[in-house]
Amino acid sequence: MAAGQLPLSLVPSIENRDLSRQPGASSTTPFLSRFGFITVLVVFVLSTLCHSSNGPSIVLGQALMRLLQFSSALAAEDQNSQRLRHSHWTSFVEEFFLTSAILKLTLWKDNLKIEAKVFEIGTPALPRFFLVTSQSGVKSMTLSLDGAHERIVAPNCALVQCVSATWTYRYNNGYTVALRGPISAYVFVIPNATQSGAPSESALNPTFSLKIGRIQFASNLYEKNVSVNAIRGSRLDANENLEVRNALDPPPTVSDADAPSQPLPLPPFLRAVQEDDSRDGENLG
Repeated sequence: MAAGQLPLSLVPSIENRDLSRQPGASSTTPFLSRFGFITVLVVFVLSTLCHSSNGPSIVLGQALMRLLQFSSALAAEDQNSQRLRHSHWTSFVEEFFLTSAILKLTLWKDNLKIEAKVFEIGTPALPRFFLVTSQSGVKSMTLSLDGAHERIVAPNCALVQCVSATWTYRYNNGYTVALRGPISAYVFVIPNATQSGAPSESALNPTFSLKIGRIQFASNLYEKNVSVNAIRGSRLDANENLEVRNALDPPPTVSDADAPSQPLPLPPFLRAVQEDDSRDGENLG
């Protein structure tokens, strides 16, 4: 046997080879086939979930941003009395809410949490709700979401929850009413369509919109404050002797010097709670 040659007994004969198997693809072929099948299956399942709603999927952070835009629109103060027009609030509701949306407010009669009153307002009544609130003297509203948490509950829906939210009402006469409590909101992403029914793809016409499907706010307590600029009273002259002024003039009372020019007009839902309190007192008397 020549040097460098193997014995013939160690060289496999060509008849004993499996011609159906290519070189280099021996035992790894079944593994690669199984791995490729699993990959295709996972991609198919994810694609099915993302398109099960027949529309675009929502991204984490979009729902919270939409609620902040909702608060910014409520806080806008206009000089042309647009907030006192029903058409203004109709456009507002169409922009931010679904046609089947519900705004649920739970208000306690007092901070002792003895009895609560629940208001469920559907989309058809939402423009009237905001209009009557503005007509009662509310010039702006803001929604503060400190420590809000957002999670996706469906491919086209996200839930925003906040345990320490604040819904603030600012009045024209200087009063401020702050309702505090937990809030939860469902925000949906829905596709936009042109008049012909085909999806719109232009930059001015985005392909989707973010709409609020449900807002639930429970006011555990409320606070009432008055702005310093709204307090009317006589000011002391800097060159005048304070002791002489106090001796000549009686001290101002809250009823005539420190009280705002107008009483606080409560929103309709707060007014309903106050009326229930008065009726309960009359029945007990």
